[in-house]
Amino acid sequence: MTQNQTIFEVHTIAAEDTYVLRQSVLRPMQSLAECAYPEDHEPETLHAGCYRDGQLVGVGTIFREKREGSETPDGWRVRGMAVSPEARGSGCGGSVLVLVSGAKLTPSTRTTSQSSFWKSGRVIQVTSQAT
Repeated sequence: MTQNQTIFEVHTIAAEDTYVLRQSVLRPMQSLAECAYPEDHEPETLHAGCYRDGQLVGVGTIFREKREGSETPDGWRVRGMAVSPEARGSGCGGSVLVLVSGAKLTPSTRTTSQSSFWKSGRVIQVTSQAT
């Protein structure tokens, strides 16, 4: 490991574990309860957390949602991506994104021939045709 590398532990977490970072980074004027998304407990929703030295420093959520105006029949929305200020630029957010998007690219979770991932109104990835 080089001097500039940081070691993270990234894995799935409970929806409630995302709320503190969602609040502090994304919604500081809202209560913790207001940081819950309606889709948080849907069966296909996945939440990921990035830990550094045992502390949660990054979170992200992905759930099934078609992007308005999209011709793609099926989509996954990435939402609630939040990284604490001290972990920004370290790769933590990218690691969370890899986990949530990768989990939804497995053949068992694909229900259509093509899926898209989107965040804040932008398509961030379109998969190739399903096999």
